[in-house]
Amino acid sequence: MGESEYWARIMRQRLSRRTFVRASALTGVGLWAGSALGCGSQQESTSGTNTSSVSKTPQPKYGGTYVRLDAYEPRSLDPDLETTPSASMVTTLTSNRLMRTNPACTEIVPDLAQSLEQPDDVTYIFKLNQGVKFHNVPPANGREFTAEDVKYSLERQMTNNPLFVHASFFRGIVTSIDVVDRYTVKVVTNRPYAPLLNYIANPWSTMKCREAVDQYGDLKTVAIGTGPFIFKHWSKGIETVLVKNPDYFRPGRPYIDQLTTRYVPDASTATSMFLGGEIDVVAIDWTMREQVKKQKPDATYTNVESIYPFLLRTQPYDDTHPHKPPMDNLKVRQAIQLAVNKQDYIDAAMGGNGIPLVGVIPPSRQPWALPDSDQIKQDINKAKQLMAEAGYPNGFQVELIVASAPITCPDSATVAKGQLAKIGIDVQLKLMEDAQYRNKVYSFDYMLNMHNGAGSPEPEEYLKPYFGANAAYYKWGNLEIQKKVEEQSTTMDPQKRKELIWEIQRMIQADAPLVPLYVAMSLYGTQPRVKNQAWYWNQYDFITYENVWLDS
Repeated sequence: MGESEYWARIMRQRLSRRTFVRASALTGVGLWAGSALGCGSQQESTSGTNTSSVSKTPQPKYGGTYVRLDAYEPRSLDPDLETTPSASMVTTLTSNRLMRTNPACTEIVPDLAQSLEQPDDVTYIFKLNQGVKFHNVPPANGREFTAEDVKYSLERQMTNNPLFVHASFFRGIVTSIDVVDRYTVKVVTNRPYAPLLNYIANPWSTMKCREAVDQYGDLKTVAIGTGPFIFKHWSKGIETVLVKNPDYFRPGRPYIDQLTTRYVPDASTATSMFLGGEIDVVAIDWTMREQVKKQKPDATYTNVESIYPFLLRTQPYDDTHPHKPPMDNLKVRQAIQLAVNKQDYIDAAMGGNGIPLVGVIPPSRQPWALPDSDQIKQDINKAKQLMAEAGYPNGFQVELIVASAPITCPDSATVAKGQLAKIGIDVQLKLMEDAQYRNKVYSFDYMLNMHNGAGSPEPEEYLKPYFGANAAYYKWGNLEIQKKVEEQSTTMDPQKRKELIWEIQRMIQADAPLVPLYVAMSLYGTQPRVKNQAWYWNQYDFITYENVWLDS
């Protein structure tokens, strides 16, 4: 069985017992060269390079500085503490994982692991590539990466500390991490756990340098790993700079000498810098798309699907957060569901550049997403009927809280106000600054909320943090849904798991705690000199920058 076939099989079906495969091509030059754009992405136009045949494809060049922008800078660089792409931009390029996903997030592929044996449903034995080195900077000083580093990294991530926000990937599930020999590590879970390999491949599950933690106390200001780039400096409020790792274990990678991220919060300034050639890539607001294309026709423009689903949520509840009128009434929640026309949100907030959600898992996340036939369509008359049956024939007034950024949230909230008015619900919008908003949302103290959630290649990420028994981001006290969420995680057969995940989403639809609205399509522009730029569907992962090269 070939390398790519094997790792794809991990994603699609349960491994047979006593399987052992050598991923001998792991360090080959072509691992990512043929990768497509992120799932759901569409290349809108190109810079004119003819790639119709191998003979006409330009050969990669070495050298140069790639400059990108970020609207926000990291709070810190510690992957076990952070949750933002501005942090993972550094951590996924300075460190590796045991495994990672392809850009479309449809397959798991090798990273630091060379091979995997799964002798039973709870045991995972990883063989590591030999000769992989940490960056040749103090305190690591280029020492070899070994199985002891895997054990240390995963155990640190599982730390029983609320600040370690990705501990839930493994804590309470992984019972032991044993070093078999210098290049072999065995991970054992307390039960069959279908999401495990996706969490192993998650951008936050990076391998850490113990010496760096020992010296600095944490990784908030330092990033030392085995990755394609070495952390050079972080000038607060200005930029971070990464430079090429000459000892990277993938031969010939990376191509560029330096990767600079500048922090520019103003979108119009960022667009002007792109038009002026000061930066190599920019996210373009939909209101400026045609203007930018006209002014810079030689650039490459790519539509990339967001991983952030927009949701209209009703009051969360559980045993400690009582359900209150009117949102405790199922017919009221179903009326809200039927009042919604999802395309209106996409048109108003994104200029038509979005994909309607059916369930809580986006349509591109196959096979987990509900089919289009499950879409709930707007029916104002039925909604009014339900409102009357619920005892609210004349409607009621309700506050909807919404964050002031991103701007798509207030735009979507305005649409919700107009649509719900049609069934007698008088929505009072409350626009809140980020810190105030988050305090309100995560104290679960609201009646209506416009929120952009998050997801990952692991379908459980759309369910467990919101509808599970110990959900952190939303509370829904339906015990039957909670039981099903737990059941799907221990279902190793892919077909049976898919059926369960569909059932859970249909149960959520029937209970109507929220209305899944849409995922946005973002437009990115890259300068003509940028080659082999691939966009991850999971926008917390930036490892494909190891393959980017500059034709200048």
